[in-house]
Amino acid sequence: MGNKINTVNPFNITKAVDYSDEEINRYWVDLPEGNGFVGILKPSSPMPMIILGGKGSGKTHIMRYFSYNLQKIRYGKKFIDEIKKDKYIGIFLRCGGLNSSKFYGNGEKAEAWKNIFAYYLELWFTQLLTNIISEIFETYPDHSKPYEKNICDALYKLFDADVIDGFETLHQFSTYLQKLQKEVDYEVNNSVITGKKISDIRIMTSPGRLIFGFPRVLEKIIPYFEGVQFIFLIDEYENLMEYQQQYVNTLIRERESPVSFRVGARWYGVKTFNTNSGNEELKVGSEYEQYIIDNLLRSGQGYDKFAREICISRLKQSGISVGEDDKASNSLSSFFEEFNLGSFFYKLKTKELSLGKSYLFNLERNLLARKIPGETVIKIIRKLSYDVNPLLERTNVFLFYRSWKTGKDLEFAANEIAKDCEAFTKEQDKSLPHSKVLEKFRNDLIDQLHRESREALSYCGIEKIIKMSSGIPRHLLIMLKHIYRWSIYNGEHPFGNERISENAQSKGIIDASSWFLEDARASGEDGKLMSTSIKRIGQYLQEIRFSDIPPECSLSSFSIKLIDIDDNINKTLQYLEHYSYLIRISTAREKNSAVQRIGYQINGLLAPQWELPIYRRGILHLTTDEVKAIFGTTSDQEYNRIKNSRLVNYNAPFRISNNPTLFEI
Repeated sequence: MGNKINTVNPFNITKAVDYSDEEINRYWVDLPEGNGFVGILKPSSPMPMIILGGKGSGKTHIMRYFSYNLQKIRYGKKFIDEIKKDKYIGIFLRCGGLNSSKFYGNGEKAEAWKNIFAYYLELWFTQLLTNIISEIFETYPDHSKPYEKNICDALYKLFDADVIDGFETLHQFSTYLQKLQKEVDYEVNNSVITGKKISDIRIMTSPGRLIFGFPRVLEKIIPYFEGVQFIFLIDEYENLMEYQQQYVNTLIRERESPVSFRVGARWYGVKTFNTNSGNEELKVGSEYEQYIIDNLLRSGQGYDKFAREICISRLKQSGISVGEDDKASNSLSSFFEEFNLGSFFYKLKTKELSLGKSYLFNLERNLLARKIPGETVIKIIRKLSYDVNPLLERTNVFLFYRSWKTGKDLEFAANEIAKDCEAFTKEQDKSLPHSKVLEKFRNDLIDQLHRESREALSYCGIEKIIKMSSGIPRHLLIMLKHIYRWSIYNGEHPFGNERISENAQSKGIIDASSWFLEDARASGEDGKLMSTSIKRIGQYLQEIRFSDIPPECSLSSFSIKLIDIDDNINKTLQYLEHYSYLIRISTAREKNSAVQRIGYQINGLLAPQWELPIYRRGILHLTTDEVKAIFGTTSDQEYNRIKNSRLVNYNAPFRISNNPTLFEI
């Protein structure tokens, strides 16, 4: 370590749209597996592709990296030679800049809007490509200028009507396209005021004629474009209306070489797969490929390395020295304070003076409520106490509650647990109950101790922070952004001579978690239902996890019977998944049954909201009533009734509920 203090936060910018082309290039990190993102996007392939992902999954960054603006930065003076090798030119465009909603309403017929939008898209796409080719011609005149007149002559033939304004250069052709586009803008924007019908707009070319025709002209006339794919990289597809997407889908289906498409959209962003070809749907596999970028990053073994390289790249660009080898003294991990059990035990000892041991107090209260004689209660508490090691003491209490539920004599059970504890400290015998409990519930019991001593749960260390990002790079950057801010606020020297404290990490992670919970929330009644549902399932898992004897360890996942998912609940679950609140983990049959269950995990960045673990082991199987109470329109009163009927199975005095679960059966 030993870097100079830098008050400019290296993680301030988290959205690719806010980067310049140079920053996109500088901050680029490729996947460590296979051929990286080239192997996923396949830019030289004629097969179109739709790339889906949540907010912040990296779609825009990836698509911009494969655009012409980035290609020219990477290749410099060798651009022509490298294009021949790459076999593609990327034309990037954001649908958010189209203002697509203006092509709708105003008393006009839907068919008229479809024709005008198709024409406008033709002009826009072609203008973007023209500007690229014009720039190439100006930069490499010896390779290009001799062909310019022949190209312009060929372009005239792509129009259905005579072109009044002549053009002999690509620059003049671009000016002509701008003029046509402005005419459409003017008529559309003023149609309400002028009263003129948009159907009066003069359409100069047929759909697809320029989009497919211009690249074909370039391939035919210019030698270095032979075999090159012209890839339209269409980002923010969700901003197009359904009929507009249907037209783009038609272009994808009826594409002509050397043109292809890469479409980026959020999970929920594709409103239709229909085309104008008899209203038939695009066929995945034969007419386009589809990738869900979130799933790709989550499932890949290289995400941890990929995420670390993103962090290291940011830090190096800020002048901070970071070792790429994790064993180096200035490795990324070395800058983050991590949870230390010994330090935590010391903190517990100091807190016992003022707070005592709440888990022993609670146990004493539960025993007295059961009418156990006071002397017996004191004996039981003494037997279970183990001041030397708070974790073993907490394990004793856990084992005692288990014995209580199974109906054992409580004083006898306390004696046996004390003997086993003593034996475990000497032998570490794996057959002992303490060994078995700690193998499964160690992290849960440590978190129980945190909660019972009013300490925030620890999610610290770069490994945990990366895990919490759940395959979404922006979430990683936002956590680090807030952590860095808190570290500076605390008077620390982040990425300098000292580690970033647990305090700064915890506060930064909570800020990022709260931001995510609010940022993805939709408006209206649907948004309220989705917000209520994620809070209910989070609270449900939290209360079961911190019960006296939780049924599963590391509980942050749940499963639902497919037959319990009606249309309304399916809509809620899809929303929560598409906005990355929930991550789908599996679909499997119940044991000895034909009933299928679908599994979900709470997004790691939301885990701190309900003190949940980020590593998944156990899974809670929800009943039909629980599914309705959590993801339906059930009242708070009914939700709490159903929740409490489950919790009585896991909290002393362990009354048997009328609604036994798979675990109890």
